[in-house]
Amino acid sequence: MSVRGADAPIPSNQVIRISAFKRMASAVLNVVAMILRVANKLRKSRPERVVVLEPVGLGDMITLVPLVHELLDRRFEVAIASKPEWRPLFPDRERQTWVNTRVPWASHNEKIKYQLGLYFQEPTRGDLKELRAVAPGSIGIDTRGDVRCAILLYWAGCKRVISLSTYLGTDLRIPRVAAEIVPFDNNVRRWVLNLGFLRALDSSADLDRVPPPRLEHFIRKEPNHRVALIPVAPWAGKLWQAERWKAVANALVHQGWEVVVLCGPNQTSKAREQVGADLPVYESASLEQWAEQFNRCTLVITLDTGPMHLADALDVPVVALYGQGKLPLWAPSGPRSIVLAHQDSPDFFVCHPIDKNTHLGQKFMNNISVEEVLDAVTKVTKDAEKRTAGVGAN
Repeated sequence: MSVRGADAPIPSNQVIRISAFKRMASAVLNVVAMILRVANKLRKSRPERVVVLEPVGLGDMITLVPLVHELLDRRFEVAIASKPEWRPLFPDRERQTWVNTRVPWASHNEKIKYQLGLYFQEPTRGDLKELRAVAPGSIGIDTRGDVRCAILLYWAGCKRVISLSTYLGTDLRIPRVAAEIVPFDNNVRRWVLNLGFLRALDSSADLDRVPPPRLEHFIRKEPNHRVALIPVAPWAGKLWQAERWKAVANALVHQGWEVVVLCGPNQTSKAREQVGADLPVYESASLEQWAEQFNRCTLVITLDTGPMHLADALDVPVVALYGQGKLPLWAPSGPRSIVLAHQDSPDFFVCHPIDKNTHLGQKFMNNISVEEVLDAVTKVTKDAEKRTAGVGAN
């Protein structure tokens, strides 16, 4: 494991291109961040307190688990600022606090993202008040490289803000005048990238000994012969063809597997569009319900989604289907998990998951065949059998 000290060149097809309008908006926001940074120089310092801000998705939050654990082990006070639904990922520990942080820009709904009036309404208004009570003098950590996060941390009162050098692998950079910088590394997973913030706070930290995300408090394994399919994602560009989901499901049923479909709240109809009417569909409205389902699974076949990262952190093997998703940044870390993607094809490039790129995402997803998925299932199950046999022999 490594987090390099300088940016390495990123292949052109691996850089997410940001529009000219958003680049201009970012330039203005960088000036705002710089002004706030200078203004906060006079604040009384609280170097023992760290505010980790991650207001977006489940997968993002799971990749923070190793960083938060390491900070707490080094006697830092850690305030985690995110959506309240992700709080169960972090059981109560001494010197750890939680701050609900719901901001419009973190929404998948593009109509909500830019409604400035929402910042003055509940729940965002109350959340920001709570953050402002916790942050003064602290060290703020923006693991996204998002200047909006940096500004929020400065506004809340952080004396220092440490940010990723680019907005999660895009060509949008945060200048050093706006924040202290952790270089983006194109060759590591997100949770490893996050450990760069630990190195920024403790130069002696041995990152190679830090294990990947694992949520022991959710693991309650039950004997089974069950495969779960997760065919729904927030962005339509991540969807795989419905006919292929049905073909995979039919083949697994014929092999003797119990096949179920998992989805989030109010997604049953979308799931049935992908897999048909014959398979049972279970909606999970909370992390606890997702964990309960995963604990009953031998393996999970899934799109690139937050629940995929949850299954991986519960030590459930996943067969993960990737189209345009940036790898290895978002790859699972489990030793028995398999990523299926065709990102070495000549026409491939990583693109931003927005509405106008939906057709590109689906084009890249369609390069994955039914046979590849079934072969991956066979490999995972054979590896599991070898592991079990090895344990029995010992």
